Amino acid sequence: MEQQPLQPNGQMHDYQENELSLRDYIMIVRIHMNKILLTVVTVLGFSVYYTYTVQPEYHATATVMIREKSGASMIMDFGGARQRNQIINEIQLIKSRAVAEAVVEELWQNGHKNNLHIFKSRVFKPRGQRPRRMLKEILTLGLYDPESGQAKSYSGDYTLEIGQKFAGRIQRNLDINNRRDTDILELSFKSPFPDEAKLVANTIAFVYMGLDKKWNSEQAGNLVDFLRSQVTVQSSKLAVAEEKLKTFKEKERIYDLTGNAPMVLERLVAAETKYYNTLAEINISNVQAEYLRSKLSEDEKTLAEQLMNDMNIQVNSLRIAIGEYESQLMKNKSQYGEDHAAVKDTRYKINALKDQLNDKTKTLIAQGVSVANPLEYRQGIITELLTIDAQKIGFESKGVEYKKLVNHYNGQLNELPGKQLDFARLERDHSVLALNYTFMRQKLEESKINVASEAGKVQIVDIALQPGNPARPVHSRNILLGLILGLGAGLGLAFLIEFLDNTVKTL
Repeated sequence: MEQQPLQPNGQMHDYQENELSLRDYIMIVRIHMNKILLTVVTVLGFSVYYTYTVQPEYHATATVMIREKSGASMIMDFGGARQRNQIINEIQLIKSRAVAEAVVEELWQNGHKNNLHIFKSRVFKPRGQRPRRMLKEILTLGLYDPESGQAKSYSGDYTLEIGQKFAGRIQRNLDINNRRDTDILELSFKSPFPDEAKLVANTIAFVYMGLDKKWNSEQAGNLVDFLRSQVTVQSSKLAVAEEKLKTFKEKERIYDLTGNAPMVLERLVAAETKYYNTLAEINISNVQAEYLRSKLSEDEKTLAEQLMNDMNIQVNSLRIAIGEYESQLMKNKSQYGEDHAAVKDTRYKINALKDQLNDKTKTLIAQGVSVANPLEYRQGIITELLTIDAQKIGFESKGVEYKKLVNHYNGQLNELPGKQLDFARLERDHSVLALNYTFMRQKLEESKINVASEAGKVQIVDIALQPGNPARPVHSRNILLGLILGLGAGLGLAFLIEFLDNTVKTL
């Protein structure tokens, strides 16, 4: 049997590998100190080089608040879901191509087309350009073109093609965050240049605020154009009526009416004025409804029509009852005057029925629109469209009753003698046109005020400030990480070499 080798003291032991002690670890480190230091310096150098030559990323953030607008379009609230859906819709709108193209146009026309990275007219140049260029030429065997990375220069005016070309770069570099449980959005834009990040972030905020104001004022502006044309028409008709009345008075030398003719004419003028004013309200409703329909898709238009039909069926009995009481009210007023008990009682019943109609209409609108997917349908537009339709039907019912009253007084007026009748008709036309012209002028001025005071629902809370430090790379973190990785790699290399080395170097 073969004996184990003797130790210096002459004793035998099992030939087993002993565990390394702390002294052994220190010895290994000291033996391979040069390799460890070389590895640390190499990794740390690469980390420093990367940190100071990689293209930085600066983030600039502008803050906007989305305010809830009051009015017909805000009738229902889906238990807070409406506000959440509105915020989601606003985020999608801000990120839309339409806004991005508007931002490109704003920057391009304001003299920034040749100094922005998003237009490729400004290029980030890291340190050490000459050795980097030499290295690229060597690695590409001389095929590298130094001119390929140069900044571009533009001389032409903005076009739609330019907006479409660079809109994607705006969208990709824009991040939007909604502060929790608030209606505040943070618009953050990233760029290799801090001043550009600030400029574009603020431009996005201001452009979107302007577009929002424009979109919200389009409806009021559309109504202003319609009313302005109607005022022009009424002014022409009034001028003709005034000339006819003046010519008749001078020719026939009749300057006033006798008997009960003035009372009949006064009532006729009042009834006919209300009738034409009601027709004007119907026309205004039609213009508003047509504008809202133009903002809906075909599916949304179908949904709105279906909801209108269902709503009209369910509230039709209330409208019929209101129409009957309106007719009764007009008759009582003509017979007994404004202060009679029968008139007051009828007016009270009409107001009570109108309250029921409004409550029923709001309930049906809320129930009808809530069945639609709030992300798929623009329930605000549909709700406003339904409300306008309900108002228009009320005007139409009132117009029918006023027309009956006008016919009644016209019958009384026709009983006057020939000359008196001609004079009364001319006087009526002039008075009705004058009152109707005044009414249209009042509506026009109200619409102008609405357009001028339209502030939109977007408000800028904080403009973006120029960032001082880049979001990436973080210099201190990268250098510390390089030092840790270099030290770890050096120690690992040292122990790997020691593990693979089976030669005898010491006792």
